[in-house]
Amino acid sequence: MQNRKPHSQKAPQTGHSIFGTILFSLLAVLAVEILLLTFTVHATRLGPQLNQNAEDILAMQVDNRSRYLQSIFHDAQELTSLSDTINGLTQQLLDEGKISLSTLDSSSDAAYPLLEAAAPELISTLRIKSVTGVFLILNTHDLDKRKQDSRLPAIYLRDLDPDAAPSQRNADLTFVRAPAQLVQSLSIATDNSWSPTIRYRALGNRGFLYLPFQAAYKDGASLAASDYGHWTSRSYPMPGDTHEAIAYSQPLILPDGTVYGVIGVELLADYLWENLPCSELQNNGTYFLAVTDTEELSAAELQLRPVLRSHCDGQPGSADESLTLRLHSAQTRRYLFSDALYIASVSPLNLYSRNAPFSGEHWLLVGSCSRGAALCFCPAAAAAALLHHSDHAGRWLCLQLADQQAAGPARSQALG
Repeated sequence: MQNRKPHSQKAPQTGHSIFGTILFSLLAVLAVEILLLTFTVHATRLGPQLNQNAEDILAMQVDNRSRYLQSIFHDAQELTSLSDTINGLTQQLLDEGKISLSTLDSSSDAAYPLLEAAAPELISTLRIKSVTGVFLILNTHDLDKRKQDSRLPAIYLRDLDPDAAPSQRNADLTFVRAPAQLVQSLSIATDNSWSPTIRYRALGNRGFLYLPFQAAYKDGASLAASDYGHWTSRSYPMPGDTHEAIAYSQPLILPDGTVYGVIGVELLADYLWENLPCSELQNNGTYFLAVTDTEELSAAELQLRPVLRSHCDGQPGSADESLTLRLHSAQTRRYLFSDALYIASVSPLNLYSRNAPFSGEHWLLVGSCSRGAALCFCPAAAAAALLHHSDHAGRWLCLQLADQQAAGPARSQALG
């Protein structure tokens, strides 16, 4: 009897069909979830609400930063103590006959006793305030009659890092302007752009001398010196220097009403933007300081003159051009820059008293980002939801595949 080899029976090929069924079921579930999510977003107007939330967050960030910046400005422009001290020194030197008001602004030699006496007070002010520079300029004549490029006695001191611990020998300070004799006596280094005097450039409203001095001079000094104080509405570098800065200055007024110069402080642009990081805005937006003549910030349009802008490349707010911000919502405005639409939030900086000569200049902090960046929460929310559902579905699929692999050997043994 011939032995017959039993026919081997193969296990049915059911694995592929089970996997396909699972996969197609999963895709169907995901498709239904996406459709439901899309319908929910449109039916509940979730997109516009997320857009509004993004604009509210931008407005809140700008408002918080403006309060911080305003405190820096207010501290910097409080120069009453320095003004009173220098006025006292000036009156004392006048009484002693060491200086004369008629020749005080004629040369550094004529003004040297006052410059020498005032220098320690200026250094002290630079140390106790969060400013990068302090200056004193002497002038006793009508600036409208002064020749352009004429020289004025002055001290201009700078500290590039006011937040660092001060050096006992003032090694961290530099003279930008000061007589050579004073530089030698105080052993303070000079800046690369150093000069013994300051040149009157007749810049008008662009400088830190003309506006506060002339306002007090023409007005007969009828107000307190601080009421004539003024922030430069355009940034400037000192001649021969590359550091952009803004400055606050106010006139020096003797008790008899004689206006004989200005004192002031400097804030370098780099120092300001260290305290105003544009990275905190959505998708690296930009901050910029601006001035407007419009008192009512709820106006449909705001014409701004940017003063300084943050250093985020490709962002709007250049100090060389004006901007028109159009009202978009209660919290934000819109404007075009290089054919791109931007969302902006505006917060006022209250720097002048209501009746001061320069109260018509309204300073603003503006925070902005491109419209796409401001509204980025919408796709982010949708993506988060999809990832949430996909994660659960993916885990379920992995479990099913693991079961399939475990069941394969067992099924083969049972059918072998």
